[in-house]
Amino acid sequence: DVTNRQRLSDGVRERLGVEVDVIPGQEEARLSSSGALCAVDVTPPTLILDIGCGSTELVLADVAGTILHSVSLNVGSVRLRERFLHTDPPTSEEQRTSRAFVGDLLDGSGIDFAAVASAVGVAGTVTSVAARVLGLEAYSRDAVHGLVLGCDDIRDANSHWLATPVSEIEGEPCMHPLRAGVIGAGTLILDEIAARIPSQKILVSETDILDGIALELL
Repeated sequence: DVTNRQRLSDGVRERLGVEVDVIPGQEEARLSSSGALCAVDVTPPTLILDIGCGSTELVLADVAGTILHSVSLNVGSVRLRERFLHTDPPTSEEQRTSRAFVGDLLDGSGIDFAAVASAVGVAGTVTSVAARVLGLEAYSRDAVHGLVLGCDDIRDANSHWLATPVSEIEGEPCMHPLRAGVIGAGTLILDEIAARIPSQKILVSETDILDGIALELL
């Protein structure tokens, strides 16, 4: 959707000599679930969630990893921030509007959240929450992988980041400066997902779409 996508394609071609392969949302969802499930022990049916910048992938898989349902929602941390959360920090009205928008997308996603026995989260939003919960001063992949986030953990992090100016978030341990401006939006999406899962718990996986791509190539 970005206006300067050609700049990325040209840069990759010049530096690496290959063309950029843009995959559809459904393929992204499949690869994310494959990567996420390769290194965790979960009870099916399992919901795999990947909150990105422009989209959120949700995949419901059975015991064999077979996809029961998958969807790529047109909302992510950057997209939500740019569309609704204009103030720094966001106002209560901006937050309510954002939650209503995200909630409508989730409820219309076709995912049967009531049937979810376990949930696995991948990528930067969930790992940032995990690092905060653990109080890490330096990021540790081993410490984060396999951590179970409760609904209170997620809500506490979301409330904190939505109430804190971006300039202060940038100075927090383990926080990449470019993520600081959108982490509140990302955790808002995560909070809405967790609230719909019976256990209200998310298992953090450090393996994700990159691992899924590598497994497929192998």
